[in-house]
Amino acid sequence: MNTAAAFADFRTYPLISALTGVQTLADRVLVKWADNRVSPFHHQWLRDNCPCPQCVYTVTREQVLEIVDVAQDLMPDNARIDSDGCLAVDWQDGHGSR
Repeated sequence: MNTAAAFADFRTYPLISALTGVQTLADRVLVKWADNRVSPFHHQWLRDNCPCPQCVYTVTREQVLEIVDVAQDLMPDNARIDSDGCLAVDWQDGHGSR
């Protein structure tokens, strides 16, 4: 078995365009990119796709979080670009996504 090929999907992806701004709206977070694109991400989608070890099993990348267990009216307390240039979201339930 070629281990490198088997785990190729576990690598990080290259940065194509840096984040330049974040705006939290009632139902989504708008992310602004250096190439002037704007991407809307609904709160539930962002929470469901949190890659932290509490939400995703780090060995297999299997999702541990069940989105049905998250409040439907979930809102971020804060969304920002962190010191590494990544989107960071602090949720009302105390969870942090990055």
